[in-house]
Parts: sequence; structure tokens; C-alpha cells
Amino acid sequence: MRPDFQNSPLLKNEVKPFIFKIENDEYFIRGIFINPNGDKVSITKQNLRSITINDNIHEPFVNAEILMMDTDNSFERTKQGSGVNEIKGFNFRGDGKDVFFLQIIPIKDIKNKTEILTQENFEYNRVFSFQNLFAVVNEETLIVDGQTYKNIKLEDYDRKKLSERKIQYNSSYTKQSLKEGEIPIPTSFKSNSERSSYTGESIYDILTVGLKKSEKDLFNIDYDQTGIKIINNFEKGLNKIFYTSDSKKTSLDDINYLVNVHVSEGANKTFSYLKKEYFTGKYTFESIESMFKKAIVNGGAGPYGLEKLTITGESSISEDTNSKKVKVAGLAEFNNKSVIIDAKFFNPWYEKKKEVFNTKIVHNYDHENKEFNIFKRNSSMTAARTQYKSIFVDVFGENSYSSFISSPGLDTNESFEDVYSLYGDENNAFSKGQNKLLKNLLMTGLAVDITVPGQLLRKAGRFITIDRANNYTNNDFDSKFLGTYFIIKCDHLFDGDNKYANKIYAVKTYFNDNIKNVEGLN
Repeated sequence: MRPDFQNSPLLKNEVKPFIFKIENDEYFIRGIFINPNGDKVSITKQNLRSITINDNIHEPFVNAEILMMDTDNSFERTKQGSGVNEIKGFNFRGDGKDVFFLQIIPIKDIKNKTEILTQENFEYNRVFSFQNLFAVVNEETLIVDGQTYKNIKLEDYDRKKLSERKIQYNSSYTKQSLKEGEIPIPTSFKSNSERSSYTGESIYDILTVGLKKSEKDLFNIDYDQTGIKIINNFEKGLNKIFYTSDSKKTSLDDINYLVNVHVSEGANKTFSYLKKEYFTGKYTFESIESMFKKAIVNGGAGPYGLEKLTITGESSISEDTNSKKVKVAGLAEFNNKSVIIDAKFFNPWYEKKKEVFNTKIVHNYDHENKEFNIFKRNSSMTAARTQYKSIFVDVFGENSYSSFISSPGLDTNESFEDVYSLYGDENNAFSKGQNKLLKNLLMTGLAVDITVPGQLLRKAGRFITIDRANNYTNNDFDSKFLGTYFIIKCDHLFDGDNKYANKIYAVKTYFNDNIKNVEGLN
């Protein structure tokens, strides 16, 4: 992130061109193109058509796309004039060094608009705002309604840097040797276990070295009373592996691999997600178990429980016969912004389930001990049923019932998948067995696709609760689909200077009633 654009007061003439009024709310939206040639051009509400930001739980970074007016190629052409009146266009280099800095800040509750970026508003911006540095990876000309536009595709700049750099990471290297560009060849180690490191620590080191930034800039760091460093929301993991990056792998390849083999430190030894924060640009690496524990706390909204969204419509004649099933205290509601515009609900279907619902039999060869190992106890469908309830259901209270319905033969291991693991111990086997199965179960359950008026606080990896705005008669559909959802994807869609919406895809792991299901015929 460029420090010259952050945490500093703005002049009045720096604020006014970037104020957008969208559905009665004001936003400061500033986009600046910069390249090494010295070209620097801002986009304003006069030439901006749309902004799309895509956030997905499976990807640490957001990507974006902007559509802006480009009549007569005006964006790149130098405007006629002389002296100070001449306006230089932006010359795209096309080498990945064209960057785009984007800030979006809702300013409804900020009295002095020139102070929106100061430290006093930092915590507000951390929750409700967005800023990020992107690389321009593609641009094309489009004709929309007879008007010429330039469509710009953007990639997170950190992602671009990691995808370009090959640091030839080895888990036995010291961080200092990596920073200094050395390629040491360890000779003092007797075994692979001595050359291993925790997967989370390896990811931490690769981010630091690959991005060439300080730990303070990349992670949420505190210190305890004794001066010991605490890295918030970035776990080291349970498992150690000996890992060497081959010559073809970039830093991004290394990170993706390590995330996939990582086993979390929690009691259930689950999987974790690496994410980059919207406003600060700092990285978190948190287990799915920890995320779900933060959805609901003691029957009320937890730190990851964002808000309650409502569906308008059906209202019962008699209120005496109605019983709301969605009961979560303390959830935020933002008036019309919390009213769902459109909702599509999805049941899990056998065609998809049969591809991913099966016991994972993990096997490997332990080269150090010269023995074959087979692990299936923790990755069977029977064990998964217990784990699923413990991780994804129990957090929602005693009146929540697992939505996990298996198919005939699965619990008896008549359907199974052989999976090979490079690593010999049982903890490492969790990533290939149990966690692969749990991830499949989470992603193929009950789901919803909704459109709702936009809010920047919504993001992948957080939770929303869906209820009906009016009283309703109890029914199996609402018992099944109303409740708290985990956000998988969240798109932020700014259309011109008058519309902003979120398109959210989320999954639900429990029923509100104990729906009796006969699991099939023999």
C-alpha cells in the first residue's frame, strides 16, 4: 500500500470530485492510475461507470474491474491546451507496472470530510471502508449504449508480486538468509524432520520475503507485558513439513501449496483460510473452527456475526400461531440496507454429493522409518458426521440440528477414495483426509444466493443471519433455510453514481428443527 495516500488530511478540493451520492448515502470513491513513467490520472464521478470487487473465501486476495467513459480515447490522449491547461493522458505500459489505487469510504457518519483518512477514523475505516493497490492486467474498449468505455481488469498488487517472484523457499532456511538472498545448502541436519517447519510459519516467512515488506506492515502484531511478540489471527499450525520449492514454483505457488496441506491448531485439527484485510492490507490465517466460534457467542452476535438480513413478504393473519425460529441477540440491522432484494435457495443434490461424499483412505510411505501407513479413522464418513456437528452445528445452540445427510453405503465405507500423502505422520494426514472431506461437506450443503443493498463490512469468511421481516407460519422450508450463513463469496457492485449492491453466496450447516430423514433404501 502506498503510504502517501493514507492517514493524512485532505484538502477540500481533493474531496469534492470524489464524493458519490448513492441511494441517499455519500461515499468517498477515489481511484488513481500511476505508472513508473510519472503518469498519474484520477477517475471521478464524471467518467466512472462501474466498479466490481470480487471476494472469495478460497482466495486470499480480491480482484476488481472498472468500467469508465473513454470518448475519443480521452483517457490516454493528451488534452489540447497550453501550459497549466494541458492535461496529460495516461499511457498504459502493459508490463504489469501500471497500478491502480482504490479507496471507497462511506462518509455518512464522518462530520469533516477532509478528515476521513486520519488516524482518528482508522477503526471506522477498518470495519466499513476499502482500500487496495491493484495491478492493471488487462484493458479493452467496449461500446455500451453507443458510448465508448474502457474496461480495466485489476489484480491485487501483492498477488502479482508473489506470482512473479521465485524465492526457492526451503523450510530449513532461516528467514534472515532468505532476506539476504542467500541460497544455503544445509549440511548439519540428519533427517527431514529436523529440516521441517510449521506450515503457518512458512507461509508467514514467504509473505514477508516475497513481498519485501516489514512484519508490521503485513500482520496484526501486538506485544504482551513482557515484550513477547503476538501475531493476531495468524496461526502457525499443528503440523510440520519438510518443504522445498522447485524451480518452477513462484512464491504464490508455495503459499497455495502450504495452505492446502496446513492443519490448524484447534481441537478438531481442521483447515484454515488465508485472507488479506479490506482496508489495512494485513494478512490473517485462521481456522474454519475459529471462524465458526466467532459467529454466535452465548446466543448473541459474535465478532464475525455481521448483521441480520430480512426477506419481506408473507405475513400471517394470526400472530398467536407464529414462532420466529431465528433468535440471535445483538445482531446489527441497517434499515433498508438489510432488506434482501432477491434470494435464491439451494438444496444439496445427490449428483454433486456422490462425487465428494466418501471416506478418504490416506496412505503414504514413511521414508525415515521405512514403513507404509494407512489412516482412515478420522477421515471416515462416520467420523465426519461427528466432526461436522462439533465444528459447524453446535456453535448455533442446542436447538440446532445437523444438515448433514449422507447417502446409502457411505457410513459403512462402501464408497471410499484412496488419497496419497507425501508426509508420514497422522497430523499431516488430516489435510488429505478429514479436512478434504469436511471442506466438501461445507461447500455442498444448504446455500443461498442473495442480492442486497451494498455495505463494505460484508466480506467472505463472515456470517449473516437471514430471517423474514414479518411473522410467518411455521413450515419446513423456513426451518431449513432461515438462520445463520457462512459467506463464501461477496461481490461489491457499484453501478454509476446511484447504485451499490452486494451479491452474496453463503452456506448454512444446520436445521432449526430436528427434521427426520430416512437416509435411503438398501
